[in-house]
Amino acid sequence: MKKIWNDTKGKYLIIGGGPAGLACAKNFLDFNIPFYAVEASHDIGGVWDITNSKSAMYESAHTISSKTNTEFADFPMNHSADYPSHYAMKEYLDEYTNFYQLREHYSFDTEVQHVKKNSKGWLVQFENSSEYQFKGLVLASGLYHTPYKPNFEGTFDGEIVHSFDYKSTDLFKDKKVLIVGGGNSACDIAVDAVKSAESVHWSTRRGYHYLPKFLFGTPTDLVGERLRFPIPIKRFISRILTGISIGKPEDYGLEKPDHKLFEIHPVLNSLVLHHIRHGDIFPKVNIKRLDGKQVIFKDNTVETFDLILLATGYKISYPFIEKKYLNWENEVPNLFLNIFHPFDDDLFIAGLIESTAIGWEGKNKQAKLIALYILNKDKNTRGFCKMNRHKSNGRTAMNGSINYKNLRRMGYYVNKRTYLKQLHKWSTMLRI
Repeated sequence: MKKIWNDTKGKYLIIGGGPAGLACAKNFLDFNIPFYAVEASHDIGGVWDITNSKSAMYESAHTISSKTNTEFADFPMNHSADYPSHYAMKEYLDEYTNFYQLREHYSFDTEVQHVKKNSKGWLVQFENSSEYQFKGLVLASGLYHTPYKPNFEGTFDGEIVHSFDYKSTDLFKDKKVLIVGGGNSACDIAVDAVKSAESVHWSTRRGYHYLPKFLFGTPTDLVGERLRFPIPIKRFISRILTGISIGKPEDYGLEKPDHKLFEIHPVLNSLVLHHIRHGDIFPKVNIKRLDGKQVIFKDNTVETFDLILLATGYKISYPFIEKKYLNWENEVPNLFLNIFHPFDDDLFIAGLIESTAIGWEGKNKQAKLIALYILNKDKNTRGFCKMNRHKSNGRTAMNGSINYKNLRRMGYYVNKRTYLKQLHKWSTMLRI
């Protein structure tokens, strides 16, 4: 722990120095809410700092949403790339941090070990066993630091690596590689593997919808923003446009999607399809079992591999706080607006959202609402009382008219337009 604090009892503690934590720090400063902030790593950036030992970032990574839909609205990005690299995003976060003078409020290399609720707020223990009393907590420690690893029948005699530990193509050099997983990271890493592996196979357990990163020379998410139609019409138009530009998944030997477009987060990657058509990547169905260095797939085909890379996602995890404090339900905290505990008024989560192109501005709007809630709480306003009545019901539907699939990764997924409307509604009600 790098800083010695005085008088923490009247302050809030922000845990995390990624985009969500920084947005909270900025908004707390704007509204004169006293706070301290901690980051377990040596610098700000969270997952976007590849030098952070707890970052899942890899060398080739770029944003999935365009810079316009990623940046903070009050701090436009100067970089010219439509989909900036992780290096550019870390540089942007440094600029944001310096501009709003947030760094001086952080204690770096400071890891929270345990928090416990008491009558005065929250008692926080750090890695050196020091304890401090805080008025309240904001958990902004990120979503991508606890890998999810599926269990397979049998044993594998080669290497099994999760994408969390993947950094560069050196891992694949001259190896027969199997990539497991159907999300954006799986696609990125499969494309990476082509550069140095002896062979690349790619196993998915279901069919997915694939979208190119550009349509008509414009980032796809910006085209989607401009199509302000009901979801069925939006799906129809998207199906025509993607059909013209890249075709159907089945055209590439991939499974037909078992869901409608947008019911699962779509895959924004057409390079993986390019490499399939060029014979660089061989699609496979789900794994049936492992046997030595052989993998038997559900269609009973057999392949031999040196390395299996699991791009199988992450589990939501806040290891320093007992689950009973977060109202857990089905592997995800059950919180009003994915932020507020149904009954506690001094514990918040920032950044517990996933959506198509909601970006960091979505996290900033969350942070603003948290700050407004705290101000209203201190004054016991009518808006505060009304919101407390509403939040006692826990999570409310934020799916718009989309029937999201009941999957682990979709447990905190929201419809961007519906969710931002709710944040705006409550922020307006709590405005002082």
